[in-house]
Amino acid sequence: MDRIEQIAWDSEYAMAVLGKGTDFLLVDLDTTMPEEVRQDAVTRGYRFCGIFGFRNGRTESQFEPDPEAFAVMNCALFRFVQLVASKLTHVDTLERLYRLPDTREN
Repeated sequence: MDRIEQIAWDSEYAMAVLGKGTDFLLVDLDTTMPEEVRQDAVTRGYRFCGIFGFRNGRTESQFEPDPEAFAVMNCALFRFVQLVASKLTHVDTLERLYRLPDTREN
């Protein structure tokens, strides 16, 4: 399993990033992309740029190894974080924080 697949499988929330230049589309990997959205992405010349995942309070990413993919991923990161934050409730967030291991030395 490569890193992109690993992020997709292990994340609580995972989104693929399609884009071109500074324009992008975040695709929720837990749902099916509507056909009209797929057609619009093809029409605009979008291509796969990478993946974002969120697990255990951390964001992970992997992008295609070229400068344009890197630029698109940078443009999409803030929106991904906003979407993840909107899915988390305060109680959910506190429960997750409580479950994190304490890595401080005693």
